[in-house]
Amino acid sequence: MERTSCRDCNLILITVDTLRPDHMGLYGYRRDTTPHLSRFFGLASVFKKAISPAPCTVPAVKQMLSGSLLAGGTRLAEVLKANRYQTAAVVSQQLFHAFAKSDQYARGFDRWDIQEPTEVDRYGMSQRTAAEVTARALHWLGKRDRSKKFFLWLHYFDPHDPYQPPEAFRFYGPGAATSARGDRRGLLQQAEKPAWLPWQRAGAIFSSEQTSQFLALYDGEIRYVDEQIGRLLRNLSDLDLLSSSVVVLTADHGERLGEDNTWDHCLSLHERELRVPLAVSVAGARLGRRDTDAPVSTLDVYPTVLDLLGLGYEPDGIDGRTLLKRWPGRVVCSIFSSEVMVRRGEWKLYAHNSRRGYLPTKLVDLAGRLDEETNLLRDRPRIRGELMRELANSLQQMQAVSESTSETVKQLKALGYI
Repeated sequence: MERTSCRDCNLILITVDTLRPDHMGLYGYRRDTTPHLSRFFGLASVFKKAISPAPCTVPAVKQMLSGSLLAGGTRLAEVLKANRYQTAAVVSQQLFHAFAKSDQYARGFDRWDIQEPTEVDRYGMSQRTAAEVTARALHWLGKRDRSKKFFLWLHYFDPHDPYQPPEAFRFYGPGAATSARGDRRGLLQQAEKPAWLPWQRAGAIFSSEQTSQFLALYDGEIRYVDEQIGRLLRNLSDLDLLSSSVVVLTADHGERLGEDNTWDHCLSLHERELRVPLAVSVAGARLGRRDTDAPVSTLDVYPTVLDLLGLGYEPDGIDGRTLLKRWPGRVVCSIFSSEVMVRRGEWKLYAHNSRRGYLPTKLVDLAGRLDEETNLLRDRPRIRGELMRELANSLQQMQAVSESTSETVKQLKALGYI
């Protein structure tokens, strides 16, 4: 069944930090890491090539909530609040504190529920678990004004390193692992390496067995979050809310998991850091009139839900596109620091912001893969030229985003995050 509107619906936005779709059963992964999500979104729209506008939480979430690369304008929660929705956010992410100037994340939320600044681990990472996020969300749902529609945003942090799922979710590896074995960040930071080499790229210190253990623990974190989202969905069903709600699942960014001896994110615009899940359920049905194999962006969440809810939006003020329509030849972009990525279909062009403007550095043909080893910049001049013209059409905006994310990188480094 397909639906193109849900005018009297609630909105539930679920984001999971550092979640790679190719490690989700929902996307065909060999381990059944997401049984609850697979079951719930089985009849929904699951987009296979969704990307984040940035490989790091701070810009990516602001951009998603505004539908804009510049992360300006009215936030999604502000639009819904102005239309008499109750708005609440239950989130787990320490950086929402560190980068909370001008309420960049909390704007428009009647209830902003986040862990205290002191609730962090040795790396300054959030300690609010998936179980607590779900429990707090269910508590708010029980106390909400039932005469009004609502927008509820939940952000789960658990798949982020260190990989320390509860003991009950350590069943993917060769026996239960100690929590210390999931602390690949600490081991990388302590590794002997050349002075010029960032700790994230010192992955060669790990044996294949250690790498396999990290992956098993990462998968266990995903399975744990899936369990808690399943708990949320069961309660929503018991409250008879799923038949009157739009439910969106996505992530802020991906993660490097040891490929090329590299771990972490906030490093590049590679597919492993940008590719995210994106699934939309419209009162238990899928979106109408949309090819789920085409590249899309998490910027599209903003216009899509407003379109579904019949609230409208100003297309000139955002970069996202409603997923209720087809956009032949659609170009999607991601930016981080001095680099920009422009993608159309399976073609992906990298360009670097230099004193002479943006200069192309790499052209890859993804063809459904995450492999970006072969540079076709010289071999495909027509494609390179077409994508550079797409970039030139929004050059002024790209420059502004580049300057903004460069400043973000400096702040993240100062915090020890990257």
